[in-house]
Amino acid sequence: MFVFRDRESNAVLSNYNGATVRPIKYPYQHISYSLSGSRLLTEATGGSGDQVTTLRGNVVSVRHMQGSTKLVFTCPVFLNLQTVKGNYMAYENYDYFMDKLDGPGNEDGGSHCSMVRIGSTPPFAELAVMHLVGWRLDSFDDLPETIKSFIMSEDPMWREAPSDLDDIRRMQRGAPILVRS
Repeated sequence: MFVFRDRESNAVLSNYNGATVRPIKYPYQHISYSLSGSRLLTEATGGSGDQVTTLRGNVVSVRHMQGSTKLVFTCPVFLNLQTVKGNYMAYENYDYFMDKLDGPGNEDGGSHCSMVRIGSTPPFAELAVMHLVGWRLDSFDDLPETIKSFIMSEDPMWREAPSDLDDIRRMQRGAPILVRS
C-alpha cells in the first residue's frame, strides 16, 4: 500500500485541493525471478478473481557498486494495460540496493529501494514524476506513527504481508487473509 503524506506534518492525506486522496492498494504482489540464459527475468502477479494479472518479461540488470559490497538490481517496468477505467500507461524503474554481506553480523547493511514513476497520479497530476525511497522494516511497530494509526483505523489487514502462497491463493480467489496479530 502506498499512502501519501503531508510534507510538513507527515499526516496521511485524505484530500488535496478539494479532491479525495486514496491510498494505492495492492493486497499482494507475487514476484518470481528466473534465469533465461544470462538474463534475469521477472514475473509479477496481482489481483483477484477475473482480475488476476501477470506481467512477464521485465529484464533485471545487476551491478556491483565499485569499492563496496553493495549490489544494485535495476528493473524497468513499462505498463500499458486496459483497465475498467480505460487505458493505463506508466513507466516505473526500481533500483534495489542490497549488501552482499546482509544477514547476521551485518546489521548496518540494510536493503533499500528507489523507485521512479512517470504517469498519472490523481488527484495530484495527470502526468507526474514520482520518486520513492524505502527500506525494509521487520515489524509493523517500526512504521511511523501516522502510518500505523492510519492502517489500524482504516484497514488493519495491512499490518502484515501474506505469510505464504496459500494466503496469496486465498486473496486471488477474493478471500481476505486473516490478521494474525
